[in-house]
Amino acid sequence: MNLNRKYHSQKTTAKCRGIDWQFTYDTWIEWWGNDIINRGKGPGKLCMARKGDTGPYHPDNVYKITHSENVTDAHLGKPKPTLLGKINNPYGRKGKAKELAL
Repeated sequence: MNLNRKYHSQKTTAKCRGIDWQFTYDTWIEWWGNDIINRGKGPGKLCMARKGDTGPYHPDNVYKITHSENVTDAHLGKPKPTLLGKINNPYGRKGKAKELAL
């Protein structure tokens, strides 16, 4: 397991998503501790989640959660897709529902 590569990958992904990254490599390793071996995607694997899904990736603003729990939490409080979003429309498959309502 190349931890340096995994650190830089997570840092880059956060940057691409517009989320501030406030971990150094050493603080990231320390934060993960022995759980580093359980980090990743898939059943039972852990990931780093931000409190309220807001703010920076910072040791005081993140906690460990399973990947599947993080996916579930990300959808809490968000409206479920409607049939309107599935209608074939002139904007293509990714057309927005509000554009369809025009």
